[in-house]
Amino acid sequence: MLRALAVLKKKGYGKNIEPEVIASSGAVLDDYTKRYIEEVFNARIYDVYGSTEAGPIAFECVKGNYHIHHDFVHLEFLNENLEPVKYGEAGHIVVTKLYGRATPIIRYNGLNDFVIPLARKCSCGINTPLIEKIAGRKADSIITPDGKIIPPSSITGIPGKVMEKMGTNKILQFQILQKSIDKIEVLVVIDEELRNKGPTVDELFSELKKKFDERFRNKIKVEIREVEKIEKSPDLETPPPVVTSLVRIQ
Repeated sequence: MLRALAVLKKKGYGKNIEPEVIASSGAVLDDYTKRYIEEVFNARIYDVYGSTEAGPIAFECVKGNYHIHHDFVHLEFLNENLEPVKYGEAGHIVVTKLYGRATPIIRYNGLNDFVIPLARKCSCGINTPLIEKIAGRKADSIITPDGKIIPPSSITGIPGKVMEKMGTNKILQFQILQKSIDKIEVLVVIDEELRNKGPTVDELFSELKKKFDERFRNKIKVEIREVEKIEKSPDLETPPPVVTSLVRIQ
């Protein structure tokens, strides 16, 4: 949604909309998209991490680190064997809510998020435990044929990096869809106003395929396909997820 608003702003709409700061939540923005939105609106984006079940969990500071609301929640970061991960490694988040008088939330693992804990203190001056990165939801992760899990954050930045390299912004929206263990479709919506400017769509798609093939080490067949729009599930009011996998670990 924020990127769509930024595209409209860049085209001349909302000339009087000049926010001082922008708060984002929900889907994690990749670095390119975040930078693009900040440049268009000339405002810094601060991400807020939370959930319906546990409430506010962490917030991003001016240094770009996530500070845990440790007076609200206690967090654990566990691997597949339910053992604590090392700092700097992605782990499944387990949350215990420390406030409220309703149903207790104790060691709740239903968020299914990959989160990377950080060991050092932040130079911003706020002395709370830190999260380095929200890597994305386990349910939205890509599963490779050899059973490895690839978090969304490691692939959602690929289209942005390709556009930056090729000097274009013609991708309006995209979705990475894993239909089977060995096949992925990347659905792309092209900005019609930019279609015939800069690199061709074929050149763009060729570079996209190359980068996705490199990321998956050619273990998964990747197809880049243009669509008019990214469809959302009829039972969901939220925007369609950027990464969707129909493959589940048995």
